[in-house]
Amino acid sequence: MSLSCNNNERNQEIIKLYEGGMRQFELAKMFDLDDKTIQRMLISHGIKLRPRRLITPEMEQEFIKLYNEGKSLRIIGQMYDFGGNHIGKHLTKHGINIRDQGYTSRRYNFNEHYFDCIDTEQKAYILGFWYADGSKTGSAARIELQAPDEDILYKINNAFSSNYLITDNIKRGKLYKSLRFHSIHLSKRLDELGCIERKSAEIRLPTFLDSELIRYFIHGYFEGDGGFTKSKFFPFYSLTLSGNEFFCQDIKKYLQTLDIPCRISIQKGYYKHNSNVRYASLTFCSKISIFRFLEWVYKDCTIWLNRKYTIAQKILESKKDI
Repeated sequence: MSLSCNNNERNQEIIKLYEGGMRQFELAKMFDLDDKTIQRMLISHGIKLRPRRLITPEMEQEFIKLYNEGKSLRIIGQMYDFGGNHIGKHLTKHGINIRDQGYTSRRYNFNEHYFDCIDTEQKAYILGFWYADGSKTGSAARIELQAPDEDILYKINNAFSSNYLITDNIKRGKLYKSLRFHSIHLSKRLDELGCIERKSAEIRLPTFLDSELIRYFIHGYFEGDGGFTKSKFFPFYSLTLSGNEFFCQDIKKYLQTLDIPCRISIQKGYYKHNSNVRYASLTFCSKISIFRFLEWVYKDCTIWLNRKYTIAQKILESKKDI
């Protein structure tokens, strides 16, 4: 069950219970939510959080004892009214290796071997989407999007045969939806596929996919990091696709082999984590290039992001009037 900004009745109930003395982890358990989701909702409603107790050296030793006995960070946190991540920081400080959540928290399950072989449209599309909008930290792999695009998260979750929840996150006053998997195996496989941590400046067009799978991959990447800009010449749009300069050059060269023209623009700014790589974008401005690109990526597709698919179909329909 996810917490929605529009679910005022539930939010007010949580606030009432919290102000009545109930603790965050108890609310999280009651409403089947993450502790952080409860915390963010309370803060967004102007609720002053109760200060947490200081963790003493004696408590740290008890955390270590309980963790070594097999209890999870979440369970220990619930016992002491702390977040699991907070408990983990204190364990790490004492040299305790944190177990992979993918194996210790089987409340949620998914196919962590989904990307072992990229051999279908859906896998190539989702890998492209992950290149664009996915992120990875340790054993946690995540895709986070603004709420209107949440439909694709449910499709990806279903493709992974997953029962993970799509969770809410409020950033800069906007509601975002997040899908997060925990697995050492998936994390390592994403590394092998080019989705490393801080990947934006490092990604390149994969060379391990055949021509048909590359089409699906670019479709997924476009729906993640591409967009439509409305033109004054209704109903036409210009299309853009963003990435690092080398990745954009790779795609431009590939599209040239298909006679799909586009223009590359390399920005002045460099990536924070790689000062040798600049931001770039591909732009499709002519009617010919727009029609050819959209016909190519959307041909016989079975997975898409609803918002962009709708715009693409509108543009392709207008071709009949030319």
